[in-house]
Amino acid sequence: MFSIFNDLSIIFVWILILIATFLLFSKNESFKKINSILDDFINKKYKIVVLFLFILTAFTSLYKLGIVPYGLHVDEAGMAYDAFSLSKYGLDRYLNNYPVYLINYGGGQSAMYSYLTMILFRIFGISIYTIRTPAVLLRLLTFISIFFIMKDEKNKYKTISILFLFSICPYFIMQSRWGLDCNLLIRIYEYFNCTAY
Repeated sequence: MFSIFNDLSIIFVWILILIATFLLFSKNESFKKINSILDDFINKKYKIVVLFLFILTAFTSLYKLGIVPYGLHVDEAGMAYDAFSLSKYGLDRYLNNYPVYLINYGGGQSAMYSYLTMILFRIFGISIYTIRTPAVLLRLLTFISIFFIMKDEKNKYKTISILFLFSICPYFIMQSRWGLDCNLLIRIYEYFNCTAY
C-alpha cells in the first residue's frame, strides 16, 4: 500500500517541478495566462486548498491504520504493554511506579508516548488504533503549526507546496502510522523547532 503513496508522491512532485519550470522559464503568453489563473485560484481558494491538504494528511494517516503496517513492532508492543500496566495498576512491566523513563527491553524508551496511550486506553479501550492514535494526532498538530508559521509568508505557493509535500511524503506518513516513542519525539521536535521561527 505504501508503494502506492510513494509512487503518487513521486508523480505529484515531478508534475509540480515541470509546471514550475514551464511557468518560470517560459516567455509564452499562454504560460503567463496559466500563471495568472493559478495565482487567482490560489488567492481566492487558499483556505479551501489548505483544508483539502489537511483532509489529505488525515486520510494518509488514518487509512487502514490498524492494518498497515501489519502487526505491531516489538517496541510498539512493549510500549503498549507498559501503557496498559500504567492505566490498570500505575506500574510499568518492571513494577516501577509511574516511571519517568521506561526500561523497555533493557535499552530504555521515553515514557511520554506510553502516558498518552494510557489516557487513550482509559477512554477508548485497547486496540491497535488506540496505540497508534497519538502519532496521528501529533502529525495533524504539526500540519496546523506549519500552516500558522507559514501564514505570515507573502508567498502562498510556498505554503501550499510545503503543506502538500508534508501531506504526501512517505516518511511522514509512515512515521505517523507506528506507535513508536522515537516518532513521537521527532514530532515534538518538529513542532517546537517550527514554532521557534
